[in-house]
Amino acid sequence: MKRVMLTAVVAVFLPITSSANDLTGRFGMSSATLTSLWSGGSFDADYNTTNYGLTYSFDNGYSIDYSARIGEDLNSTDNVDEASGFNRDDITITVNRALKDGYSAFGGFIDTEYTIDLFYPATEVTQSIRFSETIEIDGYFIGGSRTIPFQSGFLGFSLAYADLDLTLSYAGDFSANFPDEGGDGFSFGLTYAQPVAENVILNVEYKNQVFAFDTTDDEVSGLGANLVYMF
Repeated sequence: MKRVMLTAVVAVFLPITSSANDLTGRFGMSSATLTSLWSGGSFDADYNTTNYGLTYSFDNGYSIDYSARIGEDLNSTDNVDEASGFNRDDITITVNRALKDGYSAFGGFIDTEYTIDLFYPATEVTQSIRFSETIEIDGYFIGGSRTIPFQSGFLGFSLAYADLDLTLSYAGDFSANFPDEGGDGFSFGLTYAQPVAENVILNVEYKNQVFAFDTTDDEVSGLGANLVYMF
């Protein structure tokens, strides 16, 4: 498959309201859409994620953030009749450095894994086949963000680039492992945060990210909301 370089949009949540030596935790939900174009065809899925995160801000302008997005288990997909299930999880670790005038630079590690369960019923000449396809994408990213304060809250946006590796494997009635391949990811994101109670912030985010490899191109976009608690 011809490699396609795509742009992407991802909202990277950074502690735009934390002060020095602060720990914040967050919990929320997102609604996401995955579009995957691979050598065997195309695949689409709409799914929800539960979002968890912790951020610790140091007094020297650095902060470290852990983010987990756990996707729901789906028993159907949009355009692949043989797909009987789908699940996707994302883990991100980010180190952020606050600069002047609301600018920040960040870098970190991303680990994404999704599984498609496939079932081909028996025919007059073949037996039924049930197996799963697992794609794991991991690598490192760098980027920058800008936070703009308003009277009632903060608006933040970010851009990032990722150097990624993809691992493809099959398990079940059909099993196989394929060599890793390299690829790229690009991202942009938008976040709005506003205090809603003492030590509680509402964070609304739009996300979109694209991964480009030789055998597959993935695009994920989503809209979510998180409650952030400042300990």
